[in-house]
Amino acid sequence: MKHLLKQTLKRAKDNNQDAMNDLKLLRRELKEVDNKVGKLFEALTDGLVSDSKGFKDHNDKLEARRDELTRLITLKEGNLNLPMRHLSNAQLDRISTTLKDMLHNGPKGFRKEYMKMLVSRVDVSKENITVIGLKAALAVALKAENSSKERVPSFVRDWCARQDSNL
Repeated sequence: MKHLLKQTLKRAKDNNQDAMNDLKLLRRELKEVDNKVGKLFEALTDGLVSDSKGFKDHNDKLEARRDELTRLITLKEGNLNLPMRHLSNAQLDRISTTLKDMLHNGPKGFRKEYMKMLVSRVDVSKENITVIGLKAALAVALKAENSSKERVPSFVRDWCARQDSNL
């Protein structure tokens, strides 16, 4: 469990680093486009532009690219994950113990739903049993609050609130 948690945190950190590198490249390109627009208007004010249609077309392309880069930067910044903090061994132990206890001793409905969330497929052969699921689902599960409250088991047909009635 500790290994999975550490891998999840490392992947989130790597994704943040990749996003930061992408942002750096996008901002650099935006700065280059701004410089080109500046040089284009400088040429216009210096009287070096004789074709006003060509100037307008080139300026429109640069403005469109600037708008697209600004949009991409905004999206990247919005998708950038919050920095992940490191978990201590004590915290990892507590998470592992709590999860193990809930999966072994928690309400049956909780255990079923939790496993459905984490496990996408189980392959059984003569030699091996392979449990397949997304590590991202584990990360989401760790962020969710641990709730020990039992809910009404809506999936059980014979359940009733009071055993004395309806019998």
